[in-house]
Amino acid sequence: MVLALYGADPDPQGALKAAIAEALAAERPTCEIRPADYEGWPADALRIAPTAAARAELPKDVKVKACGAMGIDETKVSYWRVRRGFAWYFDFGAQDPDFDAGNVVIIACGADGAWKPKP
Repeated sequence: MVLALYGADPDPQGALKAAIAEALAAERPTCEIRPADYEGWPADALRIAPTAAARAELPKDVKVKACGAMGIDETKVSYWRVRRGFAWYFDFGAQDPDFDAGNVVIIACGADGAWKPKP
């Protein structure tokens, strides 16, 4: 499993937009950020994927891999989440994850020296 964490200030989706900017030049204009809307994934999961028009042009019988290294790859479980001041990229590989990514939290040391979940 890979978990990449990016700052989300000042643009919460800035890391996702940067990931699109790293895609092949021909793909970039056809990529968008949208809800993953996949059963069993967190409700706020996002994907970088081809627009509906671009998707219609792709073969129907092949799993799609598009929009760069952190874009959609239907051969594996991967998605983005933007929460708690960070953009999180989860890549679980080809198998369903064995834990709930919705429960991942950041623990930060406060000014008082105590460690607690970041709000």
